[in-house]
Amino acid sequence: MKKIVVFALSALLLLSASPAAAEGPKPLTKAQLKAALLTPKDLGGGFRVVRPKRADEKGLPIGVNKTSQACLKAYRALKPLWSGVQGTVSLQRNHDKVVDKQVDEAILTGTAAQLKRWESAAATLEAECPESSRTEGSYYGSLDAGTYGDATYALHLCWHYDQNGDNTDCDAVGVGIFQNLVIIRVKSAIIGVVHTGYNNYDEHAYDPEYIKEVAEKAAAKLTAVAG
Repeated sequence: MKKIVVFALSALLLLSASPAAAEGPKPLTKAQLKAALLTPKDLGGGFRVVRPKRADEKGLPIGVNKTSQACLKAYRALKPLWSGVQGTVSLQRNHDKVVDKQVDEAILTGTAAQLKRWESAAATLEAECPESSRTEGSYYGSLDAGTYGDATYALHLCWHYDQNGDNTDCDAVGVGIFQNLVIIRVKSAIIGVVHTGYNNYDEHAYDPEYIKEVAEKAAAKLTAVAG
């Protein structure tokens, strides 16, 4: 009887210490990362892939100015995502030879410990940045973008200039640039999608609801790839 108890206890310890139980979902492969990214076909309507000349033209990350230390620390913790080292894509749609919509996406995969750290930073961005980053002409704001995947975090950024090129209120009439950021975790990966919209004194105004469509498509594609 004693031998049976010892055997059962040993089997239980082995099970609890197995890599699958301890580490969670396996990181995605390079092929899976590439397959999870959005394409012009996913978005339709005249989108095309563009190749930014510099990293800061990718649309990821959105700028951080005059913010709290908590917001800045969280922003820096997500540098592996912003840099796009594991996968990134930029998509643009033109109207009358002028960009009227831009969608940028980056993807990152890692261990359970890494995912926990990145997700904690995303939660801090969502909670801290809107409360600490409002300045004349630009601000971070809260964003209700819906819920996707295993977890969703969202943030809104606006900066605005009047006809003389001066900073003005983001809600005023004029040339404005608006960015909605959504970070989504699905199993062992996170994606960051940004919709950049423009308000150029004409009918092609920024669409605040468009990020929901983009986030839903991005999350569905990642979910299908991650299995």
